[in-house]
Amino acid sequence: MTDTSAAITLDATTRIAEVASLKETCDGSASDLVIDASSVETIDAAALQCLVAVGQHCAKMARTFRIDSPSAAFLAASRTIGFDEALGIAGADAGRPS
Repeated sequence: MTDTSAAITLDATTRIAEVASLKETCDGSASDLVIDASSVETIDAAALQCLVAVGQHCAKMARTFRIDSPSAAFLAASRTIGFDEALGIAGADAGRPS
């Protein structure tokens, strides 16, 4: 883990357009990437897929990628499409850091 973290807060309505630039965020800094998902009320499958890809990209760059405080809606969406494990939030409770 590096010494600093880039914290990103997801919007209440999160779509692919809002998360598509996260790969560049990982590329453009030496920081770990922490995603605050506590405010998410709806998130589309494409955004979740992008988050998985960004997590994999961060791992290749030897950076930590973490979803913090996933909301109930975020958890439900990720579990519905089977991404909770890939996002590191399997077994997480809503509103608690994973």
